[in-house]
Amino acid sequence: MGNICSSCKKGVDGHFGEYTLVSNLGSGTFAVVREAVLQKNQGHFALKLSESNKLSPYQKMLLYAEVSILKRMHHPNVIQFYDFFERQGFFCIVTELMRGGDLYDRIYKRGPYNEKSARALMGQLLKGIEYTHSLHIVHSDLKPENILSCSDVEDSDIKIADFGLAAIVKDEIGLYELVGTHCYLAPEVLRRENYGKCVDIWSCGVIMYIVLCGKHPFYQGKNPTQFMAQLREYAKVLSFTSQGWERISPEAKHLVSLMLAVDTNTRITAKQALEHAWIQGKGDVLAQEKIEKIICAVSPESHKVVRQAYNIDKILSKEWVLPGEKEKSKKNGVRGKS
Repeated sequence: MGNICSSCKKGVDGHFGEYTLVSNLGSGTFAVVREAVLQKNQGHFALKLSESNKLSPYQKMLLYAEVSILKRMHHPNVIQFYDFFERQGFFCIVTELMRGGDLYDRIYKRGPYNEKSARALMGQLLKGIEYTHSLHIVHSDLKPENILSCSDVEDSDIKIADFGLAAIVKDEIGLYELVGTHCYLAPEVLRRENYGKCVDIWSCGVIMYIVLCGKHPFYQGKNPTQFMAQLREYAKVLSFTSQGWERISPEAKHLVSLMLAVDTNTRITAKQALEHAWIQGKGDVLAQEKIEKIICAVSPESHKVVRQAYNIDKILSKEWVLPGEKEKSKKNGVRGKS
């Protein structure tokens, strides 16, 4: 990684064809990404630069495949491709510039998202994946680092990036290579079974879990072999017992469970996920938000005390009522507890 990226930074500093290189945005195994200004219109873009003589024939094949896939896509939640060329010993992919950084950094800085923000983020991510899947494109490496924010504004729109490991699959199951980041890989990939679009949904489930509680559902620094053993144990039961999940709605947990279904026949699709009650903001999620507003209205000064003394989930299941409302609840047919 160090050799090629150092060479990129050193070899193409300053002007690069029609572009003026401004700053370094990041680096990967085979490339460096630079912010650049197109001289003819002063537009700002992102240039992904790969030193051509350092790439193997297989790596060049992957690069051409990435460009072919990028050219097919035009969607608000997918990074926009503009150009591809070879110059000064470098392959260059030109895309739109995303100024907000990646989701990994956002989670690190702000911690877990509240459900409203998480719902907006996951809705955009799933819309992007539904679109790529409609084109028979499997991303194969979805993770927070490959989800970019349009601006520094909190909860700004996001776009899916880095299609370097993406592939086109006509059948539901048609891929077999072990590619991606192992702690986001679906079990069928780790088992070396044929797989398809649903591996991206598994990755979305892992991402949603992290966004909501700030922790990975299973990965704890283990190597791939240990990680696979952990997944086998996970396959027996999915629990949400770690710290942070006690405040999460049943709908959110339900959607995560559907995306992290080990059986690919029962794993939800992107289209189905977008129709889920949690994404739609229906059911107990909205009811919980409404109840919290009611509690604030009834007793603003003791809101914190009320929240500590009573569990919102019990309101939703009609297990109890607010203090002083017992008689009223009986008249309305609501079961209360003394």
